[in-house]
Amino acid sequence: MFELSPDTLRFSLALGKENTSILTLANRGAASFDGDITLTGLEDFLTFTPSHLVDVSPGTERVITLHAVGRRLGSYAGQVQATVKGIRKSTDVILDIGSAQALFDVKMDLPPEARIVKANDALKAQIVILNIGPPRRVDVFVTYLIKDLTGRVVSEESETFAVFGEYTLVHDFQIPQLEPGKYIASIEVRYENTFAVSSDTFIVEGDALTAIGQLAKRNTTLFLTVIVLASVLFAAVFYLTPRRKKGRGTRNTKKRGHGDHQERRNI
Repeated sequence: MFELSPDTLRFSLALGKENTSILTLANRGAASFDGDITLTGLEDFLTFTPSHLVDVSPGTERVITLHAVGRRLGSYAGQVQATVKGIRKSTDVILDIGSAQALFDVKMDLPPEARIVKANDALKAQIVILNIGPPRRVDVFVTYLIKDLTGRVVSEESETFAVFGEYTLVHDFQIPQLEPGKYIASIEVRYENTFAVSSDTFIVEGDALTAIGQLAKRNTTLFLTVIVLASVLFAAVFYLTPRRKKGRGTRNTKKRGHGDHQERRNI
């Protein structure tokens, strides 16, 4: 019926700087519609316009303009959501805000085939750290973070190593026991008073047992009711199903006459 693109939108900003980007909402249906645009998770950094779309004709597109401000250092994420006739679609928005005068540039990439993992798996990230300051060898402090979409840190690890020019590495983010959903992987690079950051989103899948557990957790009363009803139904079927009675068997015996085992001879 309609499309909201792109799926993910990224802003890389210096502290105190601003930038603008756009989303596109396209009508792929056969009738006109109105739509509402909302924002979650980035209210401190992002504004957008318009918030309401009127009479979007079939085959046409509307532009949604987003304006971001780098208010605080770090990585942040949220969603822009479009709702049309009760159907909701969303675009993930990621903000990476670094120092105004950074000595390093960092880029993290999650290959498409690695973006979907399960709890306790390893998420492989390809990382490039580039020294854009004076050409010298320096020790940087690197932090690897996993956050949920509200910004809560669920995993953190760090290390220190030397960088001269360009440094490339593959890092395995160890995924803790997380509920299924979308999360953010981030790398933060610090040297003296400078700060650089890069992040990306990934998805944690759940297995069948996890899905049942989530259903039980979120709908405890319903889950218990289903179990009780299933037990009652099983008991009713078991006790009401007719069963054949086992009777005593009879043995049929045949009396043999004296001539039964004798061969008759005709003379």
